[in-house]
Amino acid sequence: TPREVELVHWLAHGLTNSQIARRMNVSEGSIKQYVARVSEKLGVASRTQVLVRVIQLGIVDPQALPPIST
Repeated sequence: TPREVELVHWLAHGLTNSQIARRMNVSEGSIKQYVARVSEKLGVASRTQVLVRVIQLGIVDPQALPPIST
């Protein structure tokens, strides 16, 4: 989903669940659910594996990530 794609982009920036929750205007619990759902869809077990898989699939290009504002 678009929100899950947004989530993995924030993960690629190395943000914590709390930081992502603030940027996406949802609770930290919602972020945990998004991560779990994405992990399940991709057949992986961790945040790191999610990132590896989305890079392999071309969903995230770590070289093209725009800088984030603080």
